[in-house]
Amino acid sequence: MSDRLFVAVFPPLEITERLTELIEPRRDATPDWKWTRPENLHLTLAFFGDVPQARQEPLIDELAEITATAFPLVLNGAGIFGNTGMPEIGSQTQSGLGAKAVWLGAEVGAPALNNLSKLIRAAASRVGVRPDGSKFTPHLTLARASNRAPARGVCDVVESFGAFSFAVNEFVLVKSTLAKGGSYYQPWASYQLAPQLEVKQ
Repeated sequence: MSDRLFVAVFPPLEITERLTELIEPRRDATPDWKWTRPENLHLTLAFFGDVPQARQEPLIDELAEITATAFPLVLNGAGIFGNTGMPEIGSQTQSGLGAKAVWLGAEVGAPALNNLSKLIRAAASRVGVRPDGSKFTPHLTLARASNRAPARGVCDVVESFGAFSFAVNEFVLVKSTLAKGGSYYQPWASYQLAPQLEVKQ
């Protein structure tokens, strides 16, 4: 037996609610694109795929040994995964004639996310869980196309959303279940990051 697992950062409720308010009027306006359900909004830090049950408890315990500090994150600006599977951001998104995903990028906090992703992948490797080998690109996916579709209009919409700021205080190990209506996520374990040190004036 195995379970499909990944590690992610979930935005706080107020960010999810704000994004939902912006997305809901557009769900039926872009037939080529399926917008992410509110409960599924997240930033993936490491994807493990199917993890045998015998390795799940060691993975949970090893992730708990990670030491990292909370940090600010600002999401802003559209990006895509295009025909090559490589990320395109900013003005490059205008070339997205055959994109498969549109996302919000990390305007502030990308290095901290990258470092946390490295720590998580290293921890998983130590207990025999192999993370995917794709290059880490900090992003929060907002829409996907079942078949690659023109992305310019959706990118323009995402660009109009503005910035979303919050503190990353934890990361979560998640079980993903594939179903006909899409993926369903079940948090398995949460890991708190150390508080940021206040700088005295």
